[in-house]
Amino acid sequence: MWYGVAAYSLWGLLTLYWRLFPHVPAIQILAHRFVWSFIVLAAIIAASWQQRRTALQAINVRVVVLYAIAAVLIGANWFLYVYSVNNGFVVESSLGYFMTPLVNVLMGVVVFRERLRSMQWLAVAFAFSGVL
Repeated sequence: MWYGVAAYSLWGLLTLYWRLFPHVPAIQILAHRFVWSFIVLAAIIAASWQQRRTALQAINVRVVVLYAIAAVLIGANWFLYVYSVNNGFVVESSLGYFMTPLVNVLMGVVVFRERLRSMQWLAVAFAFSGVL
């Protein structure tokens, strides 16, 4: 639970951090995130034989294509987030992040035909009312 509290607290404070760099283009911030994330993850994989073995097993065309699609979508998400915060649209970008789980649930129900239990619908209703 405390890891979750820490993660969401840091996530909330991250917006204040991006506001310190209004003069830095969002694409440059995003490029730094890509490069430094790659370096850190490469070091973690290199340090752990199990993770290295797992990473080598995961290398096939289908996995690489899916990861590439995910990377593009996450990159676009982060670019829009940093761009909107640096240009003074903090409330709007926050609203977008509140709406994201609702869109994910909608996609799960409509596209993947997932069925929600009554308590899950109640949670969706609370989230929806919060966005409204």
